[in-house]
Amino acid sequence: VQLDGIGFQAHIGGFPNSIYDVYGTLEDFYQTFGTKAKVTEYDTNEAISDELAATYLRDFMTIVFSHQSTDGFLMWGFWDGAHWHDNAPLFYQDWTIKPAGEAFIDLVFDEWWTEDSGQTDANGAFDVRGFKGTYKITIDCGNEVLVDTIQLRNDMLIVKSEGQIVTDLDEDLLTQQVRIFPNPASDFLSIENADGSPIQIYIFDSKGSQVYSNKVSTSHAVVPLEFGKGAFEIVVESNGRKTSKTILVQ
Repeated sequence: VQLDGIGFQAHIGGFPNSIYDVYGTLEDFYQTFGTKAKVTEYDTNEAISDELAATYLRDFMTIVFSHQSTDGFLMWGFWDGAHWHDNAPLFYQDWTIKPAGEAFIDLVFDEWWTEDSGQTDANGAFDVRGFKGTYKITIDCGNEVLVDTIQLRNDMLIVKSEGQIVTDLDEDLLTQQVRIFPNPASDFLSIENADGSPIQIYIFDSKGSQVYSNKVSTSHAVVPLEFGKGAFEIVVESNGRKTSKTILVQ
């Protein structure tokens, strides 16, 4: 059957795997199945010192966060008072924080946290490159201040319009309109755009190199798969909007 996703329990033993091996495992599964993965039960063995547990958590989360296949990280308990080994990653029994808890907070709420401010240019534009997540946006226009909360999932345009903040989320609509099939594929790939608009197609291999590009004047395209096997990212652009999907070529 086709897999929807892969979960890694990630109960780390007394002799932790090399972080390079962790990356190799993620890469192997991604190249084989071409689907999303989650770490579902992370913890470390009680034989590991607090200092090593902190270093390993920092490195493990960094390699997982950096890999294109992963979209979730779940600890198997975070407090010693409710953990199957009485040795959770973040807090001791008395709720004082562990070195690994400090490493977690430093990554999630500092290094991977985006706070920015600035003034728009002559065209009224201000650009920010941020981590995905929930943002509080404040726009001070001089005669009024607009405040809103938005979810940053992909490239997004935020504009002030008639006294409110408007976000451009048309890429979600395009995702619903575009069909990319079959997956897994072998000889060819079909791409359809339900609204009938012309489409621009880009295909990238697992290293990010572009292996295919074509502009199609119709809403349907058949792509010969002549660039090898493995996982590929298909990017479809239509009317200035983009959507993407990972497919496995066998």
